[in-house]
Amino acid sequence: MSGPICSSIWTNYNFCGRHALALEVTKMGLHATNLQKAKFLERSNSLRRKIEAWISVQQLHIPSIAPLRFRDDAAAAKPVAVQDIKLFLPSFLPRSIDCPILFLRYEWDFRYAQAEETLNELRGVLILQSHMLKSKNRYVRGQRQMTRSAKLLDNVQQKVHEAVARYRRIRTALETLSPLLLNADWGNTLRVLDDADVKGLTSMDNSASEGRKRLSWIWKVHGTSADADECTQAGRFLQFYLSVTCLNPNIK
Repeated sequence: MSGPICSSIWTNYNFCGRHALALEVTKMGLHATNLQKAKFLERSNSLRRKIEAWISVQQLHIPSIAPLRFRDDAAAAKPVAVQDIKLFLPSFLPRSIDCPILFLRYEWDFRYAQAEETLNELRGVLILQSHMLKSKNRYVRGQRQMTRSAKLLDNVQQKVHEAVARYRRIRTALETLSPLLLNADWGNTLRVLDDADVKGLTSMDNSASEGRKRLSWIWKVHGTSADADECTQAGRFLQFYLSVTCLNPNIK
């Protein structure tokens, strides 16, 4: 399989769509509107077509996956939802299946870029969260405004949880691929993300003394400074927006 063909596979197929769709199912709940159901069905059909195209390409270049997928489908007691279809990416294949080295390399590049993008997203959300907390303490007064700000903060915290879970899932795949590709130094950059590491810039946190403040490693990786500047500007705009809307409840 040529490099351009293999590269196009990882570029064109959205392997993150399954997790996004699964999150959407949990958010919809039991009382979804007809419009929400229609949009979900449209996204499900689009994702199913992409997965079916991926399966065709995958079985063409790795024929040994076909019986593995057949056994998995036969063991299912009921039809599998599109977000639960197994992709059998190289990082999740049994060692008994011989996978082309190009598939391993391109998934590695794909996952590494995913991890960096997810860290960027996490840093941005944490900065926005810090600005929102400052705006709440400075401007929010009254039960109505407190309720609105609490809902906004809950939504931001949910985005933090989603980014953390996505990064950990991606890093697990990288841990599986690294010995197969003899990549050993990547762990110094994309470290294990503990709960204690998920915190904003210490310069924005006044809860601790100067001697006890520590900057999390997520702010020290390459390319953080430019991303932090952009996120800070976005956070300042959000702070202004919250100050206006919270002080003026009639503004929507």
